Amino acid sequence: MNMQITKLISILPYVMVPLILCVACSDKGGGPPDGPDDPDKSIVRVDNVSTIAGNHVKVDIYAVVATRSLGVRLPLKLSSNGLDIDSVSFRATMLAEEPITGSVVIDSSGKTVRIVREYLEPDIIEPDSGVLVSLHITLDDTLTAQIIEVDTTIGNFWFTDDRGVQSIPEFTPGLIHVSEKSSVWADTVDVTAGDKARVDVLAVLRSPVQGVSLPLKLSGTDFVVDSVSFVGTMLEARPLLRRLSIDDSHAEAIFIDMFRTYQSSDYIEPGSGLLMSIFIAIADSAEAQTIEIDTVTIENNSFLIVDTTFVSVGSVPFFTPGVINVTPTPPGTRNH
Repeated sequence: MNMQITKLISILPYVMVPLILCVACSDKGGGPPDGPDDPDKSIVRVDNVSTIAGNHVKVDIYAVVATRSLGVRLPLKLSSNGLDIDSVSFRATMLAEEPITGSVVIDSSGKTVRIVREYLEPDIIEPDSGVLVSLHITLDDTLTAQIIEVDTTIGNFWFTDDRGVQSIPEFTPGLIHVSEKSSVWADTVDVTAGDKARVDVLAVLRSPVQGVSLPLKLSGTDFVVDSVSFVGTMLEARPLLRRLSIDDSHAEAIFIDMFRTYQSSDYIEPGSGLLMSIFIAIADSAEAQTIEIDTVTIENNSFLIVDTTFVSVGSVPFFTPGVINVTPTPPGTRNH
């Protein structure tokens, strides 16, 4: 059992980084909509996703195409200004074939996108179901909790069948459920050379959390990191997997590599509080300086928070660096 845990600990940093790519998940699990009541009528549905402010989101638009079609015109509008429509993707979709004519027009100010694709034989759109097209969207860091609707503009939306007849499919809008971004910060403390400093790292967590990865870099000289404590903190529960290492082999910096993951029954409740405390000893001979405490990437382990539902796997919260302001010992009072 111990060997298995050791192996998991050693590979976890390499597993957690690719998870950054998964920043949203579907409320319905994805997939095309159910078939229409009229078997000759196509339907289109925008997926529902949940995510965190500041994340990149992929929103799939699914379709059941009932008849052979020569073209699609699909205008969409998003109901929030706090986002950017980055791109539209046809890769591995029902519209992946190169069209005879086509266009994608993104209006950044109006938060709209108009998609037009027209085909000729043999690349005509055959009756089928699947992803019609995918939108890639970036949400602003500062977005408050809200629901963003992805809808069409009725009257400009149609499929053209193989007889050249245009018809408006059934359409179901999609929703992007946005939660506010969590935030983490390190304290600012003042200390005199020869003393010990305690720097608290605190957080406001907006959603239940199952894991935290927080590697830190302390930039400065004439100090050592004595210990890191989780007693009385939000991370106090016994973790399923963990790492805590202190690297003091560098000339002007000390690195703390830390991650902790928990069983689903021990997840961290949303709220605010202490994540951990760092105890630092300042040398008697230390001169006036500012030691900055900031996040860093160590051996593929970077700053992120893992949501219990994996909605925001790889979500990177706001981080505010901490500072230790060191004052030299007054002349004649240093220990010898």
